[in-house]
Amino acid sequence: AQVASERPAFVVVFGRRSGARVAAASLPGLAGRIPCVYVDAATSVGGRALPAIPEPPLPAAVVRAVPSFEGFGRVLRSLLPGRPQPTVVLPWTAETPEASTWRKAAAAAAGIDLRLSGEGTAGADAFLDWSPGVGETVRPFEGVLREARALRIPLLSADRNRFGRGAAVVYVPDFALLGRIAADACRRLLVGEGADRALRIQVES
Repeated sequence: AQVASERPAFVVVFGRRSGARVAAASLPGLAGRIPCVYVDAATSVGGRALPAIPEPPLPAAVVRAVPSFEGFGRVLRSLLPGRPQPTVVLPWTAETPEASTWRKAAAAAAGIDLRLSGEGTAGADAFLDWSPGVGETVRPFEGVLREARALRIPLLSADRNRFGRGAAVVYVPDFALLGRIAADACRRLLVGEGADRALRIQVES
């Protein structure tokens, strides 16, 4: 038997850590590097997505879901109608100056009071499991969940893996939509887009 034709290869990778490993690999193809689609979820604070991601090796497409942090404020106020500016505890035990700047910007954008775990939970209305990866040190989720249950306050999360694992509300992007857009990005790479400059698609879901 003889192979008459072969479909071009491409790689689709989900998540920042996996994406960094793929970006660092050589991935040689028949005509240069195999095209890659990098898919991840970030957070938008005041219209800026964080964390920033480096330029991937070409050809490439970057598909990012960037739900706005302001959405957490809306969710919290709907859960706590008597608290126009809820006090929320992040599971951070320490933060860099960059993380502190982002935390304060996020609090202002969402209209909530965001405090660190080490600052105490007196008067707290909720816990928020959010780790944007900008220099924060985070407590294990299981310990945060135990404390939230002991205090009888809700735990919200920005991690879809917390769904069904104790979080009262999981605020995440539409991953089905993200998958469809990633599939379209694959088709666009295979016809030559993303060769001179990475194709970037932002999904504000």
